[in-house]
Order: sequence, then structure tokens, then C-alpha cells
Amino acid sequence: MNALVGEDIRLVHAVPGRVRVHLSGWSGWGQHHIEAQLRRAPGVRSAQVNPLTGNALIHFDPGATDEQAILRAVQTLEPEATDADGWDQELGFPPALRERRGQTRRVRIAVRGLDRDPDLARRVVEHLERRPGVQRATASALTGRVLVEIADDAMAFADVVADVADLELPALPGEDRPTHPLEPGPLVRSATRTVGAALGIGLLAGRRLVGAQGPPVGGTRPAAVAGMIGILQGFPSVRSGLRGLLGPDVADLAFTAASIVSLTLAGSPLGLALTGLEAFRLFTEARARRETWRGYEERREHTGSPQPGTVTLLEAGERTPLAARVVEGTGTAAGPDGLPVPVTPGVVVTAGMPLHGGPFLLELQSGPPFMPKPRSGLVADSVYDRYVRAVGPLSLAYAAATALITRSLARTFAALLLVNPRTAVLGAEAANAGASARVLRSGVTVVGTRPERHVRLPNVLLLDAPRVLTDGLELAAVLPLTESADAAEIRARAAAVAAAAGSPWGSI
Repeated sequence: MNALVGEDIRLVHAVPGRVRVHLSGWSGWGQHHIEAQLRRAPGVRSAQVNPLTGNALIHFDPGATDEQAILRAVQTLEPEATDADGWDQELGFPPALRERRGQTRRVRIAVRGLDRDPDLARRVVEHLERRPGVQRATASALTGRVLVEIADDAMAFADVVADVADLELPALPGEDRPTHPLEPGPLVRSATRTVGAALGIGLLAGRRLVGAQGPPVGGTRPAAVAGMIGILQGFPSVRSGLRGLLGPDVADLAFTAASIVSLTLAGSPLGLALTGLEAFRLFTEARARRETWRGYEERREHTGSPQPGTVTLLEAGERTPLAARVVEGTGTAAGPDGLPVPVTPGVVVTAGMPLHGGPFLLELQSGPPFMPKPRSGLVADSVYDRYVRAVGPLSLAYAAATALITRSLARTFAALLLVNPRTAVLGAEAANAGASARVLRSGVTVVGTRPERHVRLPNVLLLDAPRVLTDGLELAAVLPLTESADAAEIRARAAAVAAAAGSPWGSI
């Protein structure tokens, strides 16, 4: 029986009860098969292999085994097994987005469970900041990622990603990894389509200026290719299948390039103009979303990561991001009912509570983990979903009927091209991009980390508490407690105090 790595192994890191070993002979396939073999070794508590770095992280009981026994178990690993269904070939490794800022390298790593467990952000940040070479780490529950700043050439990206993979929570059924607003994929795709369509229109305009007539290439082949691409992109099932097979970036760029080239060769300025306008709309929305998110990150540069255990300073009018215990400061806060409540050292204020007075020194606290529950009922399909689901089979039936009646392949192709869900798909994408662009212009930071979640008008708006609708308090009446007191004088003094301090909502 052949060994997986043989004698050529390397001990990367070792502490009592934990070792990280580099599998130099591993091709990256058979992740679950290798982990199962390691867990069967005596004394091994858990094992996780990393297809990206080729490392194996093994936790063991120091009283039952030692490092040398673990290394011998690694040397005797069997070759990777293949799975007919392909489930064993899923890497499942946290995706990372890398960039460089001067002498600092930055990596954004998706961490599963940041939106479910508030305390996970603290554990991840503390673990990363203890590593030599890590300058700063911040976690964002909005995007489900942690931003790590690394000194240039201090350590490898893969080691940081491997540490995060050890800490993230197990996946829930149907859970996916969200993208990041700064991922360049949507921007690159839309920019490429816009530039390609502009070049195609420029080529056709140049031919007209020099007196050339007709399309650049004679015959109907370019138009047929463009029509076939339009048909394939018009059916959502085919479109999603190609994206799953080739990846969203490769599939969109390949079909877009082929469509633009075929429309140019067919001499179709209208098709190129529609393609260019659609791509330019997506480009402006993606660019605005990236700029607003960068502005949000710049504002957070000075406040740090809102995670349990962090001590933060808040001024009057600011809100606490998490439940917090007041360390220093005295003032008032708006309770859930909208009425002011006293704030003194030792008091615990809830998340989102606006503070007045102060300034306040707060220690953020962790809340209980959030476990999403399954829906109690089915979600009603939208008009768009019902239309797309109905038009797909109807378009195929219409094309089949056209073929039987006319017995013409050209007319059947034209029928399938004219009657398909492509118009609805393109319209929905443009409408979603337009809605996102409008709220971006109004000052909202749109994260947009999942393609199936769009900005839309709510059908039902649930208010957590009356405080959501409260902008301040008004003096309705004065009730003197003694006969000598004058209600008009009390009202005048209250007005003077409010005018001087902006009380009860301003700083004192």
C-alpha cells in the first residue's frame, strides 16, 4: 500500500496537545478521507486538513500520545480516495480577499458564524492579534468577515487563513459564505462588458465613416451565435448551471465576450447599445457600493471592532453597538419605550440605546448565540418568479409548435429567441441595480453580500419598540406640588434649561 506523503513531511508548529504538519505529497483531493484516517489514530481528538496550504492541524491528548506518534500516523496515510458524487472534493476553505496598502498586506477572510455568535468575533480577533506579524484584526458581522493587517513579509496569508478555519463555527444546512462588498468580481465583469460594447459600437461607427456597408462579416452565422447566447442566458436554470460549473466570473465573461463579438460581426449597434447600457448600470452601482463601504470602513478605523470585552468611549448622541456595562460617565439614555432612563457606572445599557450626557466609558458585553430557526410556512413567490417559471416551458412549447407548423429551423430559432424569459431577467437585474443605486445616493450603506437578496420596498414593517419612532420629548403639562409654586414659572425654567443644554437629548 502506498503512503500519501512518505518520509517527506515537515513539522510546521507544535504546542502541547496540538501540532501542524505539512503534507508535502498531498495533491489537495480527498480532504474528508484524510481527516477520517487521522481521527482514527490513538489519542487524536480532532483533525483538520487544509487543501490550500497542504497543512494538517491535529489536536491530541498529551497523556495518550505524543508528537512522534502523530508524525508516524501522518507518514502512513493512505492515498486519497475519490468520491463518485464529488462531495469529498469540496474544499470548504474560507475564501480570502487580498490587497496591499504600502508596506502592509491586508486579507479579508470569511468566518462562518460571525452573524450567529457575538463572542466568536472576540475569539477570532484575540487569537489573530496574538500571532507575530499581525498588526491589527477587526471583525464585521455585516459581511461575515475578519480584516487582518499583516506586516510585509512577516508571515504567509495561508497561515492566517488556516487559523481562522480552526475557529469558525460548523456550517448549518443550506448555509453559504457571503461575498464582500469590495470583491472585484462584479466591478470587473460590468467594466469589461461596458468597454467591450463601446469598442464594438466604435468599430461599427468607424466602418460607417469610411463608407463600408453591411456587417463586418457576411452571412447569418454571427447573428445566429448571438441569438444562441441570448437564448442560453435567457433561461435562469441554464444560466445558474453554467455559473455553478464554470464559476460566475468565468461564465459571465465568456458569454459576454462571445455575445459582444458576435453582435459586432453581425453589425448590430442596437444590441451592442443595450448590452453596454445594462453593463454600465451595473458598473455604476457596483462602484458606488464599493465607495460607500470604503467610507464606512474609514469611519470605523478610529472606533475599532465592536466585539465583546472591548472598552469603548462614546460621546453624547452616540449609540452602543452591543449591550455594555457603564464603567465611567453619568447621564441619560432612551429606553425601549422612548422615555429617559438614568445611566450611572455599573448600569448595563442595551444595544442600540442612544446615550446623552457623558462622555461614557463602556465595556461591551456578549449576548447569547443566535440559532436561525426554520420558517414556519412557505414564502409566497413573487410575480417575477411565477412569470419566469411559467414562460420557460411556454417558450419551449411555442418553439415546438412553430417547428411543427412551419417546418422551418430558422423560424423555430426566431420563435425561441423572441419568446423566452431573457427580457424579464435583464429587466429584473436592471431594476435591482437601480434600487440599490437610489438608496446609495440617499446615504445608505448597502452590503449586498448575497446575490439573491435585493433592495426592495417592505410589505410589512415591524417596530421593535416605541423608541424607534421617538425623536425627543415634549412638555405637555406642568403639575405644581405645592400651592406656592407657579406653573408658568416652572414651565419657563424648564424651557430655559432645555434651550441651554438641549436636554433631555443633548449633551449637558
